[in-house]
Amino acid sequence: MGNQFDGRNGCEFETFIPVDSDFQAIAAALVRIHDLVHPKKAPLPPPKPERAHPSNQESLAAVPELMKQVYAALDELSFLFERPLVPSGYLDRKIGEVLAAFVYDLELTRSHSDFSEAKSNDGRSVQVRSTRAHASRETVPLKNVGEHLLVIQLWGRELIEVYNGPLESIWEVARRVQKDGTRRISMGRLRGHNKYGLIAEQKIEPKRAWKVDP
Repeated sequence: MGNQFDGRNGCEFETFIPVDSDFQAIAAALVRIHDLVHPKKAPLPPPKPERAHPSNQESLAAVPELMKQVYAALDELSFLFERPLVPSGYLDRKIGEVLAAFVYDLELTRSHSDFSEAKSNDGRSVQVRSTRAHASRETVPLKNVGEHLLVIQLWGRELIEVYNGPLESIWEVARRVQKDGTRRISMGRLRGHNKYGLIAEQKIEPKRAWKVDP
């Protein structure tokens, strides 16, 4: 009985395994077929060494130099493209919170979209907020989070303390609670409470000064 692959024209594998091939040629062809069907994957790059996280004090010590690099990059881009480049929104708020941690020697813990939670050296839980609001009638949102409230104002590249005291007394005089759980209070009221309504022991004492070198 005839074989359907008797003729050379009937064998579709002729390219890989000629009929008159020896054993070694057939084996090599099979390896070639296997490699075509199952191509070798490129080796994965070696994993990056895990970077040990620095202590809070080491992180705070790095802030001045890192911020100097940030401002230098912004200044250079502003010069090259002839337009002012100023951080705003979320990035601006987070930079302000980091600067507040640097000045008041805080350990930032949980981060939220509009504020950060932190812990002071004496164990107080702190709600840290930064704002560019300036006028007395402008308001700052608050959450009933933490026992201490620290609000700082970003003025250019400077840092100004707006309120540094217990949260409870401010929460009680702020406007009614909104649907998202926040209350709002004016900059004027915060400044007034900070100046006249607190004693030194209620505040977190600044440990470092913030100054931007020219």
